[in-house]
Amino acid sequence: AGITAAVIEEIIHEEGVSQLHVQVYPDLGVTYLLGSVFDEEAQAAIQAAKRSTKLKKLEPLFQGPVY
Repeated sequence: AGITAAVIEEIIHEEGVSQLHVQVYPDLGVTYLLGSVFDEEAQAAIQAAKRSTKLKKLEPLFQGPVY
């Protein structure tokens, strides 16, 4: 599986993170996490992504939720 699938696999098993809120976008060796999430969900997604053995460089680009 590619880096996107590997990171998503970690995120979907992380309690407190919705796959609907977090998007994974790899580009030139950097994996970006995008989405509108609360701080707790962002931190959980980052920790989950870091567990992926395929991850080289992670750049979280989250914003707060939009109401």
